[in-house]
Amino acid sequence: MTHNFIQSPLVVIGAGRSGSTLMSRMLGAHSAIDFKGETSFLLLRLWVEVWHDRFWLNWPRHVATGPRCAADPLPPMSPQQLACERTRVGALVAELLVGLLRVEREDHRIWGYKELWSGLAQYNHDWSAYDAVLPEARWLHLVRHPFDFARSCATWNGTRLTPGYLQDRLSNWVDMLACHRKRKETTRYHEIRLEDLTRDPQGSLSPVLEMIGLRWQPAMGRVLNARTMSSQHADGDDGVSLTQDDAEGLIAQVPGLSAAMSSCGYLPPEHTPLSTDSRPESVIDLRNPEREGTGSYPQRHALEAQLHEARSSVARLAECLSEDLLDVRPSSNTKLTESFREVRSILARLTDALKQ
Repeated sequence: MTHNFIQSPLVVIGAGRSGSTLMSRMLGAHSAIDFKGETSFLLLRLWVEVWHDRFWLNWPRHVATGPRCAADPLPPMSPQQLACERTRVGALVAELLVGLLRVEREDHRIWGYKELWSGLAQYNHDWSAYDAVLPEARWLHLVRHPFDFARSCATWNGTRLTPGYLQDRLSNWVDMLACHRKRKETTRYHEIRLEDLTRDPQGSLSPVLEMIGLRWQPAMGRVLNARTMSSQHADGDDGVSLTQDDAEGLIAQVPGLSAAMSSCGYLPPEHTPLSTDSRPESVIDLRNPEREGTGSYPQRHALEAQLHEARSSVARLAECLSEDLLDVRPSSNTKLTESFREVRSILARLTDALKQ
């Protein structure tokens, strides 16, 4: 197969619990598509290991200058040279990725996989690595009504849909929608609502198939007759229901939710069954990992989120220090003390996490 086959897959993106398994099976039912599953950001992890620490590239360049010590500066590399090396490395990572996923190149015209949850704090990655490794990827963004998404997350994790849990998931939905829509700038992007996919699969997927040079096959529609990833049983509701007026009020409280729902053509639900359980909720990993190797790195992602928080706090602390040099009023000292306390708390949590 050509090099273009490797670097131009069809990538399904969006929030989990939005029908991605159904979509994957539909695409995989096409005779010309070898569609894989979710990889827990395998591409990103490979890219970080290979490109972010370019010791393999910089050390030989450093040695070639005949340095007097290891601290001597590296010889300059032009933007053109760096871009050329980035392109070369991207192609190598793409080859490794398809090899690890066992992509069948000979029997298929298209390959693909899904990359979900981008936009959450613990998975808040940018898209530049994908542009380096898969520069011709086609992006299929699957969207589900945010209230249905929230309920599915609750039942998937076996937790109750309390008002607080619902509001948190609605906020997550807004963040993920905005993150995935950034792929529009590639001009190889298509957005589908799950509700439209289940109602009219052929009409929904035909534009996507045309984008990759294929046509609809009846086998894809027959996937709807098979059961897909069902949520585990959750505790029942308490007979409390959020009315449409209440839902509108909740939507107004979540920044950006109203506009985001309107852009998708979603209306507030007429009623939403809730739980009034007041017990404190445990921290939920929306992906619900059950064992090592299932595609979850909860400790790593938690550390990444805390590191991001620490960087922000240190930046605020630096700003306070700068202000404090010019302003020694008591209010400034109070602000500085609070910043020190915040950074100290985050560092303590990081230390505890690293000991585990």
